[in-house]
Amino acid sequence: MRSACLSLRCACVSTAVLLTSTVAGKASEPVAARAALPAPKPALTLHVAPNGSDSSAGTRQQPFATLERARDAIRALGRNPYDSGGVLVLVHGGEYAVRNTFTLSSGDSGGAASPLRFQAVPGEKPVFGGGVRLRGWRRLSDPKAFPLLPPEARPKVWVLELKSCGVTNLLPLKLGGFASGNGFKTHPAHELFFNGKAMQLARGQIGRAHV
Repeated sequence: MRSACLSLRCACVSTAVLLTSTVAGKASEPVAARAALPAPKPALTLHVAPNGSDSSAGTRQQPFATLERARDAIRALGRNPYDSGGVLVLVHGGEYAVRNTFTLSSGDSGGAASPLRFQAVPGEKPVFGGGVRLRGWRRLSDPKAFPLLPPEARPKVWVLELKSCGVTNLLPLKLGGFASGNGFKTHPAHELFFNGKAMQLARGQIGRAHV
């Protein structure tokens, strides 16, 4: 079965994120020159997993499903966990669908001795993607469906109904640049990835116009 991913942005997170109220070194300094912050034994450990549920307790056996739920659970506890070692959120491997930006504020920050850490489970790889997995591809069978396609290209064309995959807000293609008339600025557009590689937009010629 062929599968692809339609996305505005994809990201892979497999390292720890340490959020504290202390900044060690400047961002421009080499990693080796930065002071390592201590990692004390956390007072509270929460778990997040793709097969979890945000109505669960956030334990290893009953993990949360999202980073947002773990963040909100910590906020509900107030400052207590930060008084004795901080909080560790262990993120298990697998794919996580991202629909909104994950945000943290200064109020979520701990201290050098009691940090808030979001960390991948050792040996596991969590992947956060803003795309939609597309399944159900089929070869183009109707010769009249796309009359502008050259006959020799038709057997190589695969098609898919995006609505069947839940994609109903496809952005219109809006060009930029000098000849576009839209000014020198970028315009958001969906991208199609296949096996981790971005696909190129189809191009062709209608009469004297190139599209």
